[in-house]
Amino acid sequence: DVTPQGAAGMKALGVTPDYVAEMRAAGARIQSAGDAQSFRALGISPAAVRRTVARGRTNPSASDVMELSVRY
Repeated sequence: DVTPQGAAGMKALGVTPDYVAEMRAAGARIQSAGDAQSFRALGISPAAVRRTVARGRTNPSASDVMELSVRY
């Protein structure tokens, strides 16, 4: 469930149901509003998630994607 604060944060960052669906389809680990906000705030795209998964990190968090993005 999303709290009113979580909903406000998602709206402020432009996190939409479509964005969450695209990120999950790419393999992102989004289990909460905070997870979705982290991906969006860091500017992580579905393509970046797919690259992370291709490098062996399944179901990556935003931190996982950023860590591997810096390495490569």
